[in-house]
Amino acid sequence: MEARTPLNVLFASASGNAESIAKRIYEICQSKKYTAEFMDLNNFKDKELPKRKAGSALNMIIVCSTTGNGDVPENGDKFFRFIKRASQPKDLFDGVRYGVLGLGDTNYDKFCNASKLIDRRLSELGGQRFCTHGAADDATGLEEVVEPWIDQLKSHLDELYPTTAAPVTRKHSSHQDDVANFAPAGCYVKVTLTDGESHEGHKLPKTNNQGPFDIKNPFNAKVITARYLTQSGSEKQVLHMELDISGSGIDYSPGDAIGIIPQNDEDSVKTLLQTLKVYEQKDQLIKCECIDDQKEELFPRHLQQDEPITLFDLFLNVLDIEGTLSPNTLRMLAECCTEKNDRHDLTVLSLPHVNAGAYRVKISQQHASLCDILKLYPSCQPSLQQVLQWLQPIKPRYYSISCSPLRHPNSIHIAFTIVEWETPPPQRSKKYGVCTRWLNRKAKKLMMSEDQFDVNIRIFLKSTPEFRLPQSTNTPIIMVGPGTGVAPFRGFLQHRESVMYASVDSDNLGNTSTLRLESNDQCNWLFYGCRRRDVDFLYRQDLRHFEAPNSPVCLNLLVATSREGNNGLWYGGSYVQDYMKEHANTILDVMNRKAGYLYVCGDAYGMAKDVHRVLMGIIQEDSGCDKESAQAVIDRWEAEGRYQKDVWSS
Repeated sequence: MEARTPLNVLFASASGNAESIAKRIYEICQSKKYTAEFMDLNNFKDKELPKRKAGSALNMIIVCSTTGNGDVPENGDKFFRFIKRASQPKDLFDGVRYGVLGLGDTNYDKFCNASKLIDRRLSELGGQRFCTHGAADDATGLEEVVEPWIDQLKSHLDELYPTTAAPVTRKHSSHQDDVANFAPAGCYVKVTLTDGESHEGHKLPKTNNQGPFDIKNPFNAKVITARYLTQSGSEKQVLHMELDISGSGIDYSPGDAIGIIPQNDEDSVKTLLQTLKVYEQKDQLIKCECIDDQKEELFPRHLQQDEPITLFDLFLNVLDIEGTLSPNTLRMLAECCTEKNDRHDLTVLSLPHVNAGAYRVKISQQHASLCDILKLYPSCQPSLQQVLQWLQPIKPRYYSISCSPLRHPNSIHIAFTIVEWETPPPQRSKKYGVCTRWLNRKAKKLMMSEDQFDVNIRIFLKSTPEFRLPQSTNTPIIMVGPGTGVAPFRGFLQHRESVMYASVDSDNLGNTSTLRLESNDQCNWLFYGCRRRDVDFLYRQDLRHFEAPNSPVCLNLLVATSREGNNGLWYGGSYVQDYMKEHANTILDVMNRKAGYLYVCGDAYGMAKDVHRVLMGIIQEDSGCDKESAQAVIDRWEAEGRYQKDVWSS
């Protein structure tokens, strides 16, 4: 194939991983002097596809993650909706050669489903694969598939394109106030000090007060109140937090979540800036720009702030300084080592497909961040520009909303576990969840102060249409939510109770009508689990209220306790799965005869898989069928929208 055949490196990314890998592939293409375009799939659909002549040659490399219920991420969904239309001609992609790399997690259903759908549909419409579909698993380490897939890709690209030299143009600057006098080879980010110095202290970035609010324009929500849901003696701390959304226009539904953009730990920022030898400039206002015309598409857009920002605040509020380093970043850090042994060790760690054990033990299991690596390998001395070029933006953390808009129209409630753990040998480092530690500190500040002051956090709504209540309050629901998995179900129950108390038909909430308020004790079931009822029974008072005879919800509440003794003796405990087995007939009655809904929320790795296994067993025992037939029943429930899951990996 001739070198002039257009090459597009495309991505659909939810958390940023797919985009980061696609950027790396684009950089490889540039280093080989291939002429390539880099963009998300939606932009490709809007800008490039309309210009393509039918049958013309085109090469595409696609990196796509999977989100929601096996869906294509938002920045690729327009492209997928376009190509999956039944009316598309079968030769739409004649002349197109492509390779698709999928990112997923086997802890979730529909592993790498989005990339598989795109790969299959491109083939159905005439496209020809030049590279086999890759399916990288975040549960075992994306790098185990990503690295060999990229090696395979490079071989295929060498066959498709002859190497041709092209000059690399760089912008020249006469500024004398750079943090460093020159940019290292391969670095295209320039940092310039601007006039003035910030004296406002370290605050959250200013946000646009006008909606709509999203990840790029979050809403500064005031924390109204916070309280611990766990008692002294609990092995974990769980915090309940209420946020004021008055005037935001945020219109949420039960089952939705919010994204919170956290702030890094100030001490960690200080340590990193000191290690990079730029701490003295921490309060200087800075400007970042691209100095290589051919790298404009790769330039980290999060470095371009709407408002002036200090070096310290950039690391505090914008950059992900605690994230586990990718093999590619380790490879670049190896080049910054002055000691041969450090360079060798980091190079070995950057090849997980060759040395998977070393990467897993020293990087993945240790959650090794940039600070960790610079501490372990002191001769590694990257420049500020390099670090800014490599670090990803800080990612939002998502939390289920635990209230109903009918009861709390101007606030949002969330509940979360304060995350902290110790890494395994050899380091045994104490690690903390970036967001939960930050939120916990804000909550303590609010709870311990007698003065009234504003505590704000940056939030945006994450709608989850695949996790919704049925329209009618008379449709029975079964909820399975141990631990903080109970959070959205508190919202579900508040919503149902509010609808019933207001005598409003839930099929049309805007129209007042007469609703029968007779309690239906078979309509709402909650299988809840905790370790000990006395110290970590989350939302105990709320759930007991819904269980009481005076609530029209008339909740059937089953509480499993995994660490609670019997007459002083621990007997192994019980789990939500045990109660599900005991109430197998109820589950089958609700799902098969009454066309009810089943919801699961919580840990994807352990609990959700166990619940699925129990469901399979219940169906098999009832009907005497095999595993395939039982799975077909569950698949039917899912297809009908009656088996819904909101699960996550810890």
